[in-house]
Amino acid sequence: MWLIEVTVVNRDTCRVKLDRIQSGKMKIFGVLFLSLLLLAGFGFYRGWFSMSTGDGNAGGQKTEVNLTVDREKMNADADAVKNQAQKLTGEAREKASDLIEPAGDASRSK
Repeated sequence: MWLIEVTVVNRDTCRVKLDRIQSGKMKIFGVLFLSLLLLAGFGFYRGWFSMSTGDGNAGGQKTEVNLTVDREKMNADADAVKNQAQKLTGEAREKASDLIEPAGDASRSK
């Protein structure tokens, strides 16, 4: 990717400078931007964010755009994920202990 920098020296002269943007920084920026975009999309899907518009006070010349964040919905979803994760890890521990106990009993009988 290229960065073009144009500098106006005086009324009749300008300088153009081309620089190559480092790809590592662009990749990090791209991943960060994509992550933010996915989070926003997921948030709108789950109802964490909502957007509304309304007429402004200037006789229709301005439009108000409002973004609302539902923190209660976010906290409820976070608690549901936490409870489900605890339930699944508890079940996995029980199954793992069931597998370990018979193996331990078999090694003791030898």
